[in-house]
Amino acid sequence: MGTTEATPKPFEKRRFLFVSIDALITDIAWRVAQEGHEVKYFIESPAEKSTGDGFVPKVDDWESEVAWADVIVFDDVLGQGAKAHQLRQDGKAVVGGTPYTDRLEDDRTFGQEELKKHGINVIPFQDFDSFDAAID
Repeated sequence: MGTTEATPKPFEKRRFLFVSIDALITDIAWRVAQEGHEVKYFIESPAEKSTGDGFVPKVDDWESEVAWADVIVFDDVLGQGAKAHQLRQDGKAVVGGTPYTDRLEDDRTFGQEELKKHGINVIPFQDFDSFDAAID
């Protein structure tokens, strides 16, 4: 008896919208485009906007591209979790954070307390309101 090999199904081409504050996801956007998917890339930071020029198509307003996209990818926190959450609520496929993961990243005391709450040992830490207070 011969062996049978599963015939791979052809992948379905998707439209990916990458949203970045500081151009941290250029390599992945480029790679997804190389795999044959359609890609649009938004970079918020004026200083980083030229990152990836010539490699992936750019857009100046990511929100106007939401209807076009099959998948929206956020690469950072800094409030992006709330946007990602809303898009999920609207039925979009989203890769990225949530308001909870934003808080874990942006509020370090909260993050440390969450770790402790789940039995993970953390080193002693202290919050400071200023550089001077930290130096003292």
